[in-house]
Amino acid sequence: MKRSTALIFLVLLSLSCNLAAQRGGGRRGGAGGAGAPPSGAADPNSMKDFDHAIAVQATDEQSAHFAAWAKSAESARKITTDITRETESAKDGSALSGHISALRDAVNETQSAQERFLRSFSDKQKSGLKDFTKKLEKADSAVLKALKTLDENSGRPNNSKQIASSADKLEQALTSFQGEQHKLGEEMGIPSTPSKTAAN
Repeated sequence: MKRSTALIFLVLLSLSCNLAAQRGGGRRGGAGGAGAPPSGAADPNSMKDFDHAIAVQATDEQSAHFAAWAKSAESARKITTDITRETESAKDGSALSGHISALRDAVNETQSAQERFLRSFSDKQKSGLKDFTKKLEKADSAVLKALKTLDENSGRPNNSKQIASSADKLEQALTSFQGEQHKLGEEMGIPSTPSKTAAN
């Protein structure tokens, strides 16, 4: 299975560090004093980071699932932008019902894609990425809460201003969600996609 260039570099770096540690230990022995690591030994923290990168590295299939998931989230965010813009000329919420329905479908698709992606995690990925997935779940809850508010406001007549405000808040929630989404992807070694908007 293919690995990223960064992962290959880490493998080569690890081998180089191990070789340096073996040579350094053989030449110096205990010269550094009792309990002191031999000169040239690999940094334990670097090795820990390397092991973590290997454990959470995405497979090619996971990278494909992630791309579809990111695309769904970006589609939902763009629809909220359209809703906010169109409420400026709309007389009431009924003219926006089609857009809100499309938004609801886009958010549902994002949810489904997210579930498929997270279900593909190995036990090591679940353990190594739990901090990232917790933040993602929190951002996801904010999106669903904002969508619920938008749905409620869209059901009231002559409510364009509230709809626009709700759509704007939903867009902010989706942008934050995308930020957590891409942080997770980057941790797994998945290349950033053009739809990345809030990871920085």
